[in-house]
Amino acid sequence: MKKRYLAVFMTAALALGMAGCGRNTENVPKDTETGAESSETDNTDEKKEDTDVSGEDEDAGKQDDDAKKESSAPNLVFTTKYYDAGENYQYIYGKYMVGEVTGENYPELKASVNSWYDEYEKNYNATMEQSIEDAKMLAEDMGDDFYSYSFEYSANAVRLDENITSIVMDEYSYQGGAHGYDGLYGITFDTKTGKELAFSDLGDIRETVRGYMDEQIQKKREEGGSFEFYEDHIDSFLDSPVWYLDGIGLSMVFNAYEIGSYAEGRTIITIPYDKMTGFNKEYELTGDSVFAQLFSDTATEIDVNGDGELEKVEISSEYDDNYETKLSVKVNDTSLELGTCAYMTNAYYAKCENGRSFVLVSCDMMSDDYGTFLVEVTDGTPKLCETFGMGGVNSISNDGVVVSGNVYVLGTYCGVRAYSFEEGSFQPIEERFVFNNDKNSQYRMGPVLKKSLKVQIEENGSMVQKELEAGTAIYPVDTDGETIVGFELEDGTYGEITFERKDGTIYIDGVSEYDLFNELPYAG
Repeated sequence: MKKRYLAVFMTAALALGMAGCGRNTENVPKDTETGAESSETDNTDEKKEDTDVSGEDEDAGKQDDDAKKESSAPNLVFTTKYYDAGENYQYIYGKYMVGEVTGENYPELKASVNSWYDEYEKNYNATMEQSIEDAKMLAEDMGDDFYSYSFEYSANAVRLDENITSIVMDEYSYQGGAHGYDGLYGITFDTKTGKELAFSDLGDIRETVRGYMDEQIQKKREEGGSFEFYEDHIDSFLDSPVWYLDGIGLSMVFNAYEIGSYAEGRTIITIPYDKMTGFNKEYELTGDSVFAQLFSDTATEIDVNGDGELEKVEISSEYDDNYETKLSVKVNDTSLELGTCAYMTNAYYAKCENGRSFVLVSCDMMSDDYGTFLVEVTDGTPKLCETFGMGGVNSISNDGVVVSGNVYVLGTYCGVRAYSFEEGSFQPIEERFVFNNDKNSQYRMGPVLKKSLKVQIEENGSMVQKELEAGTAIYPVDTDGETIVGFELEDGTYGEITFERKDGTIYIDGVSEYDLFNELPYAG
């Protein structure tokens, strides 16, 4: 039967890479990043047993379905797009992410988020158009010393549940000078109503938040920070703050220069939900699990062991002389070195329902091969549980993590798969990796048959054997990575091929993939 294991069918440039999937594609940058916060299973094509449900049982079934619908998280996917500078490519580079709510569970949220991002995209393109002329003038003045302008905006959902949809956008820009500017911004919606929330919608919490931030700034000063502009800036900041909600609480963001020097960088103060008197109960976090995104070289205070005391959790990234990044996880004064990589892509903290706490650090392990370090921090001492080589974490939720990475089957494709990790190792939840390579993909890839091949094709909900003629293109869309690859034909018809792997080569009915197909799209 045709399976759709994850609702993460991204479009546009995501076909070229999702949170760390690289393709050997000319003229397309390889450092695409995405976030997707969804692990929906679509079994609408599965054969269903006939049942006779009536009366109270039928009503109870409908109520259960309604309750399940309301308690589920919305499907939010991010698409990475590249700005087309045309003949001005040497003056400016642009990459940005657009969020989209899919599915029908939350129509109000869908309308609001999608409309917000439509406007966001228009504003981004307007900024690029305005900056091209400035870049040209600077290039004329600087000659060979000119470095092209760059506007690289990424996004990630940091809380996504039936109450709150909160998104963090990391916006880096370089417009000449000694360095660029990296700003963090938040946008939060009421999941049920779709309303874009203002700070005042969170409840009567201004004084509580102000008091908590005063205390934290004082602690940071005792540790050596100056934050010389804090008192002058805090009142106006609270009139229009930068904030977001995650699995820990309310995070207030001071970007560089706001309360201190550029060297002091960005400051994030997170107020736990249980520390905010007057917080709107509609937006409280439910359940025992806690999830939060971590940022490199920025300490986040979290109660990792449940003793009521906050520990400082930090991911340290340090470039060495070989242009590699040394990564380490630090909890208070105890540090664990993870090793080197090209760069970190994502990091998360997770406290699972079983009480165990983990830090997950995803990075480019070199040459577009992405992996994730799973580190347990339950007792306050970081311990490496696993170095996972199947990809980087895109998103995290009560259901586990969504991981994306390169999968090598009849070509190189960016595969997405859900895993659990609460027992200290990554275990697959979904049977297959899913590729963004179906008929709706802008950058679809697939080999063409040299000779006829018998395969399984889906017809009326069942799989039947058919013979594909030579010259037929197939587009792989999912695989278990071991014996089965699912594909689509040009018209979207779904099929499956059974294979075996010997010495790194795939064989189908005893015939090598290289003898069966033309131009297998393997990277490298």
